[in-house]
Formats: sequence, C-alpha cells, structure tokens
Amino acid sequence: MNFKLLETFIAVIDHKTMSRAAEHLFTSQPNVSMMIMELEDYFDTKLFYRTSKGLELTPSGSDLEHFARKIIHDLNEMNQRMFLQKGT
Repeated sequence: MNFKLLETFIAVIDHKTMSRAAEHLFTSQPNVSMMIMELEDYFDTKLFYRTSKGLELTPSGSDLEHFARKIIHDLNEMNQRMFLQKGT
C-alpha cells in the first residue's frame, strides 16, 4: 500500500464523488476508481456503498478513514518539521 491510495480515499470522502475527487487530484475518474478498488482488494473489504445518491462509507470505510486521516496528518507534520530543521 502507498500514501497515494490513502490520499485518494480521503479525497473521495471529502469531495463526495470519485469525479470530484479526480478533479481535485488532477487525475481521471477511472484512475480514482482503480485506486479505491486497489484499497478494497488490499483490505479485502468494501469501503463504500454505491447508492443512487452517491457514495457512503461502509463500517470498514469509516474505520479506515480514521487511520488514513491520522497517517496523512502525521506524514504532513513530519515533512514540515524535517524541512524546517533543514533550514536551520
């Protein structure tokens, strides 16, 4: 698994659709769909319910959201600190 998969997963949650997430990430909707499928395959679970109203997180998706946001936050914080130290 890589960071980009988690970043894409969070973008889909935040933007409510794979199309809008793709626009935000400057990629294509099929690419976003493939990345979500890759995550689902990795964890062997569905992360979203696909409904007529759009996407809803499954219980597994909600669990992953918690960890993904923490990982992304921690990685961003690490990068900020390391680059700040580099400048001193």
